[in-house]
Amino acid sequence: MPNPAANHTKTGLIYFNTDPSVIRVIRGSCFTASPKSVIFTLAYIIKVIVERRLTAEVVRRRRAEKRVRELHHELLRSQENERHRIALDLHDSVIQELSAVPLEYEALFGYDKRMSHRAVAKSEELNDILRNLVRSLRSLVYGLRPPALDQLGLVSSVKGLCEDFIKETGIAVTLLCAGMDRVNPDYEVSIHIYRIIQEALNNIRKHAEADHVFVRMIPSHPHIILKIQDNGRGFDADEVLDEKRIRGMKERVRFIDGHISIESSPGNGTEIHIRLNFKL
Repeated sequence: MPNPAANHTKTGLIYFNTDPSVIRVIRGSCFTASPKSVIFTLAYIIKVIVERRLTAEVVRRRRAEKRVRELHHELLRSQENERHRIALDLHDSVIQELSAVPLEYEALFGYDKRMSHRAVAKSEELNDILRNLVRSLRSLVYGLRPPALDQLGLVSSVKGLCEDFIKETGIAVTLLCAGMDRVNPDYEVSIHIYRIIQEALNNIRKHAEADHVFVRMIPSHPHIILKIQDNGRGFDADEVLDEKRIRGMKERVRFIDGHISIESSPGNGTEIHIRLNFKL
């Protein structure tokens, strides 16, 4: 007598809850099916399980990456806030008090005819040191929190940065900012653009051995294009792209939703090209 169960396959009805890694079996039931259809059914079930697990993993990684970016953004904001606080403290206390010292020194010794020529020369030398110290502190405060950025905007601040760079290094700078008067980035975007240029110029000062720098900052809807190029000794871009001095710029570019590329080779200078998404 034929066995009626011989042409039936017993399997379980399954369902998924919100966690794709948890599979629940409702009950076992008998279905008539060929071996091929059973295999296809099982393959489909496995495919669904794998896809859901992969989707869950992708979502988890994206959330983790988003959190890392958020933490990094908070760190950059904290750094800028701390720079602002230090700059205000230096300006309101140390610089104000030091600025009065050369004047008081001149009032004390400037008209004392009993001083020898050597003593006068020494006093003038000391006075010059004090004045240079005040100038250095003012420059430091300006670098920590460029006041022109609040008062005059991004273009004027970058011009001042380039002018100071020329005075301090003797390296020529050609600055092009055509059309930037048509855009008005907020302070957060402006300070990061300023810092990127500042870091690039510092790298040129320390490493490039260049005598000319080109800085170009122009709007090109829907982007702001920033290009910094020098005619220095260059470097092997593949070897140093992860170094700290490059990594800092890359992190700031990512912070303001941009893209950075660096082209360089030994003996051929360096070109940094940055594209920032920006609504004009």
